[in-house]
Amino acid sequence: MDKNDSFAKSAVRHLNISKMFFNDKFRVDTISLDRFDFNETADINSLCVKMVNVSFVISVCRSSHSIGIVAELARISQVPTIQVDLNYWSLPLNFNGQHKNLFHNHVQAADYIDQRVFNMYVLTKDITAFKCDSCESALMFWMRPFPVGKIMEIRDLDDYLFRNEIGLELDYSINGWDSLNVAFYMNVMGYAFETIREMNATFDVLPTFTCEAGPSEPNITTTVREVVLNDPAHEYGNYTESSPNLFFQNLEVRIYKIDRDRDHEDALFNKEVGVWTPTSKLSVMYGTLQVDVRNLNIFRVVTLIQPPFVQRTGDPNTPYEGYCIDLINMIQVEVNFTYTIYEVEDGSFGTMDDNGNWNGLIGALVSGSADIALAPLSVMAERENDVDFTVPYYDLVGTTILMKKADVEYSLFKFMKVLEWPVWLCIVAAYLFTSILLWIFDRFSPYSFTNNKESSLDDLAKQYKIEYAPIKGSASETYFRRMAEIEETFYNMWKEMSLNESMSPRDRAKLAVWDYPVSDKFTNMWRYMQESKLPPDMDAAVDRVLNSVDGFAFIGDATEIKYAALTNCKLQQVGTEFSRKPYAIAVQSGHILKDKISSAILMLLNQRRLETLKEKWWTDNPNKVNCPDSSDESDGISIQNIGGVFIVILAGIALSIVTLAFEYYYYKRKARKAAEKEKEQIEMKIQQVIPNGVHQNGIKQDGPKTVNGTNGNGNAVQRTKRSNSVSAYENTAFQY
Repeated sequence: MDKNDSFAKSAVRHLNISKMFFNDKFRVDTISLDRFDFNETADINSLCVKMVNVSFVISVCRSSHSIGIVAELARISQVPTIQVDLNYWSLPLNFNGQHKNLFHNHVQAADYIDQRVFNMYVLTKDITAFKCDSCESALMFWMRPFPVGKIMEIRDLDDYLFRNEIGLELDYSINGWDSLNVAFYMNVMGYAFETIREMNATFDVLPTFTCEAGPSEPNITTTVREVVLNDPAHEYGNYTESSPNLFFQNLEVRIYKIDRDRDHEDALFNKEVGVWTPTSKLSVMYGTLQVDVRNLNIFRVVTLIQPPFVQRTGDPNTPYEGYCIDLINMIQVEVNFTYTIYEVEDGSFGTMDDNGNWNGLIGALVSGSADIALAPLSVMAERENDVDFTVPYYDLVGTTILMKKADVEYSLFKFMKVLEWPVWLCIVAAYLFTSILLWIFDRFSPYSFTNNKESSLDDLAKQYKIEYAPIKGSASETYFRRMAEIEETFYNMWKEMSLNESMSPRDRAKLAVWDYPVSDKFTNMWRYMQESKLPPDMDAAVDRVLNSVDGFAFIGDATEIKYAALTNCKLQQVGTEFSRKPYAIAVQSGHILKDKISSAILMLLNQRRLETLKEKWWTDNPNKVNCPDSSDESDGISIQNIGGVFIVILAGIALSIVTLAFEYYYYKRKARKAAEKEKEQIEMKIQQVIPNGVHQNGIKQDGPKTVNGTNGNGNAVQRTKRSNSVSAYENTAFQY
């Protein structure tokens, strides 16, 4: 910069603030901004000495001598360079030197304004909309820059300064009249950062330049020109190349006609009548800038996309549809006016910055870009200070939470996932160990049910004063029926205790859960929300809710969330609405349409036509999806998840049948072998008996009894009868 140039010093200060912002944005700390002052004796050699560790040059010099040196440095060292053209327009301090007539000219000009003789033209860089509550009469053209898109560089910078308390520490604030300059220097510094990033994908080793050897990195081919042309999106317009390496910002200037009349205090007009840009020049909206805005029956309606209130159709003849579009058409018939509709540039409802400047729908009304704001716009006190609202056209709507529904996982063996495998193993081990202990106790204890079947039940019944009569049947049947009777008595006792309001208010107070202090809770919540990065719009919020790995809940307008859940079965609205406010149509402050639109809305409400619209766009919405009833899923466990239990039971039954079959054939075979063995033993004993009753040892015994008969040859046959002294094989488990 030129030495002692105060205008350049302010530019350097803006560049320093922008450098801090981009350091934080890109998470780097290796880029610094060094200042070099040119004097009258400066030459290329003195500047080359300063090139140590320099990767980029931003020049805010204004003298031709200094600009020539910077250009020569860029040529011989190949350092990326931006030369800022600093010019400003100063208003004359007097009217042609006629100081004595200055007050007289002011008075005469005021009379001419009252008589509406001539217009005033105001061209300003101040982005603040025209506002004059004390102006009784005015007729002027107010020309000011206007943001052209959704990018909000100034608000991002202001938020960074506030969040890190840099504005207070450096006594730096962004005023409305200086916002355009701040945005410009942010763009310059942004191009410097982007160029360095293109030259080196990482910020580990930055290329430097020298007058003798050129750049330290031989493969550097990135130029500032390529970076500028590839990054055209900025808050106040893109940068257009007018000649090789010479760029200017295609700034949009909107022209508003301000009309205040002392005789019509309730009819205040602030209407956009034209647009001027450096490339397309002047463009008028109503044929001429001198249009009489008081008798103009064509109004501009600004809106934003939020289904089902406003949504695109894809048809250029009728580009929008929805609840609000049907509403404005009904109002148009009643009030008899013509309107044109357009979407707000930044896609927001409207928030105010520290300087009192609005953006979004409210900003369009305050500036005069639109006459009517048509959207699901909540009525708020801070908005009513700068715009007027009609009577509400929609019920009270609050804020609620959007979350993703839990994915229903269907698995036949889902019940196995309730507990971890070590827990299941411990349960099985405990079951087996308890079963063994129960068998031991029942087998050996003299007081067990097996050894004393009647006394245990009698003692239990006497303890709880239960009378029962002996029941005929088997012992197991008697036991279970008596236990059922005792269980029913216990249930009645529990029911009586549970219905008894025995807890005192003091005892209930001891169980109360006290919340955290409100300030701490909401401060921590807001800090976490800031760290999580708020989604820019509803589509991004829905996408984040559906695809977030760690889980993400979106807090927003209830109608947006309700519609998202209406069109996507994976989403759900959680909790009740809070901070409820009505929806209304907003108009410019003091606009003549306010009362007319309010009357039309009241008539539509009385005719119940707005209820028909609600039915059309909510209940019968074509985008509505039929989701399974959540109550069906919460009534109980479905067969898809519990079916594995029955499979396990069937497997157990099959295993028991196999075991039974094995036992059956095993013991049957064992019994058959025992019978065969017994038969062999009998036959052996028979063979040991001597015929005619004589034993082999010479002792006479009775011979076996025979049954006389003859065989087929006529020989006598004797049948030996089995002795009763030999007992048959007994097995009570197989008495069949």
